[in-house]
Amino acid sequence: MEELLRQILVGQEELRKELVSVKENMSTKTDIVQLENKMDTHFGSLYDVREVQADINERVCDSLNRIEKRLDRLSLRTSYNSAVIEKVVK
Repeated sequence: MEELLRQILVGQEELRKELVSVKENMSTKTDIVQLENKMDTHFGSLYDVREVQADINERVCDSLNRIEKRLDRLSLRTSYNSAVIEKVVK
């Protein structure tokens, strides 16, 4: 009878250890799920910011192109005016 009780106690102790192990694994899985959710949120935010930055970059490029065209026109006008002035001076 004592031997049976000892076996039952040993079995209960093993079950308790397994239960602790299962709880730790569940806790780890919960932590992993929470981490994955945070990562999804952060990656979504990064994607949104990248899209906004791409739009801003496009507008800046458009503005630079307009400025470049204006400078080209002003450069042509300046060259023309310089040529006219040289003719007048001679």
